[in-house]
Amino acid sequence: MGNLGFSFSDTIAGYVTSYDRDSDFLELKRSDGRPARIKLTHQTYAWIANNLGQPRQWVGDRMREMMTPGRYLFVYGVYYPQADDYFFESQYVVFLRESRHL
Repeated sequence: MGNLGFSFSDTIAGYVTSYDRDSDFLELKRSDGRPARIKLTHQTYAWIANNLGQPRQWVGDRMREMMTPGRYLFVYGVYYPQADDYFFESQYVVFLRESRHL
């Protein structure tokens, strides 16, 4: 990506390839095939996508258990500049459904 020298926020969409509970890092494969390494924090929260007018279903307490390979999700967070690259820290995760299988 190269370092632009400033922080910025973005949303990343992709398929979970791995999740390391010890380091709290999530690996995604984006639609174009590029990998994304995302740091989850104790402040990261999550919900299942909902239609307008429907109540939001919060899943922050189960978020890490839901990080199964093959699951498609969205992660919003901040890119922080770091040497010649960026470090992405999540603010929230949006799951498309409760189960990863259709």
